[in-house]
Amino acid sequence: MTLDEAVALTRPIPADLTIPDLLDAAAWAHGTAPALRTPAGIAMTHRHLAEATRVRAAQLASTGVGPGVPVAVLVDHEPASVQAIIAIVRAGGCCVPLDPHWPVDRCVELLTALQVRHLVIGTRFWQQGTAIRLRMPNVNTVMATPASRHPRSRQGRSSLPLERPHSLHANHLRSWDTLPRSAVVAPSPSDLAYAVGATEGIRHQNLVDLLNWLNLRNEVTHRDSLLQAAPLSLDLSMHDIFGVLAAGGSILLLPDSDLAEPRQVAEALVTRAVTLWTSTPTAFTAVLAALATQSGGDRGWLRRVSLSGEAVPLDAVEALRREFPNAELVALGNAA
Repeated sequence: MTLDEAVALTRPIPADLTIPDLLDAAAWAHGTAPALRTPAGIAMTHRHLAEATRVRAAQLASTGVGPGVPVAVLVDHEPASVQAIIAIVRAGGCCVPLDPHWPVDRCVELLTALQVRHLVIGTRFWQQGTAIRLRMPNVNTVMATPASRHPRSRQGRSSLPLERPHSLHANHLRSWDTLPRSAVVAPSPSDLAYAVGATEGIRHQNLVDLLNWLNLRNEVTHRDSLLQAAPLSLDLSMHDIFGVLAAGGSILLLPDSDLAEPRQVAEALVTRAVTLWTSTPTAFTAVLAALATQSGGDRGWLRRVSLSGEAVPLDAVEALRREFPNAELVALGNAA
């Protein structure tokens, strides 16, 4: 018996599920519950997110995105970014997240290695997008829409002005909202869902199994809320986004500028009913240090802290319990 056959025999869920299937099931079961939150409040419910990303996927399909097509994303921690990531996967594409802190050479090297021809950029990253396009003229650059509302909203298209750098040809720079729609070819379980770095990527079937195991192991439910703090270029972020949403939970998004300020993150952690956290030990230690100088907030919500990417300090459990007495520490190892 092969390993795949053994997994199939013990798999508690159907083998033909994909990530869109999990998200659609969550939208059906928890449609009116919050899916994406910001400090300003609820940005999108699960039903709203499912409807919006189906439209976004159809718009992506009009640019040639389908099963097996890699699409790079260079975006901030905001609702529009999560929409973009989900829409890529719904369209059958393979999401390739880039880190805004990477030098342009590294981005170009990765995009070349993975033969990426589609790039979604957020409004804050025109400069990096311009530099990448100059090096890779065949890349079809699409802007991640800044609007979190439904694309069929009566409010119309995004009111955020588009400042188009002269070095980006108009044919390659389009607002997502202006794209036409085409039929979407849904991904199969064997299609790639995402790739981090120059890896072979992870397939829908494997990711579904992994997320199911992680959610069962960590008892993630629709009552949970994750503060999405890890860089989007890490495996951890893909697991967090798809896993928490699949469970019907919500994701709290702070912009990168706030995530760089431990005091801002600490305030959100104790005032926004956050139950889950995933990051490097260094990032969380900085937040704990900021909390030690702050009073107020509710430290009883956080129940699980997952740390990865670095060695976990020996005093991490003690430091965590001082600020969050109900939280459990989970060391995930040195994930990508």
